[in-house]
Amino acid sequence: MKAKVNSDKQLPGNWNSPLTSDLLVQKANSPVSVFALGQDVFVVESRPGEGGRNALVKISDGQTQEILPPEFNIRTRVHEYGGACVATSDKGEIFFSNFCDQQIYRLIPGQKPTAVTNLSTARFANFEFDPKRNLLLAVMEDHSQSSLNPRNCLVTVSCDTGKVKIIAEEHDFFAFPRISPDGNFLAWICWDHPNM
Repeated sequence: MKAKVNSDKQLPGNWNSPLTSDLLVQKANSPVSVFALGQDVFVVESRPGEGGRNALVKISDGQTQEILPPEFNIRTRVHEYGGACVATSDKGEIFFSNFCDQQIYRLIPGQKPTAVTNLSTARFANFEFDPKRNLLLAVMEDHSQSSLNPRNCLVTVSCDTGKVKIIAEEHDFFAFPRISPDGNFLAWICWDHPNM
């Protein structure tokens, strides 16, 4: 026996709802990463309501304050899905990748961010600050020869001049450069196609 559907009533899910997917996520900010600098805590916060922008929020004495102008977006496209893209120095600086140009910027809280690198075909991620040499260690993805199969390498970036120097290459992927506590050794992870 079949039940008769009453055409005068709407079936569940067959109506226009005022609840859209955009409405549901516009205030669904979530932390991407958290780090401390001095007595302050900083949160890289994903903001779906701003097109997926990652903002930098400072938490101090229970108060929150966004400290980057809205044109900055802390995200990287290294390996396409991104990666860690923020680091701090022992001088109170914050270094980050900016999504629109994939370059490294320096932020001194209270000042405007300034570009450190200027390589239009490069992307940077997985920062580690080297206080002994005032360098950033990073994974660099070089798209100058091919956008489909970019060259990956480990680099140092001078915090003073922005000069980039390759220190390890000839693998398809690099990640997580880390300096030993005495500053004399460097470790990282690398792998090659077809493995991921």
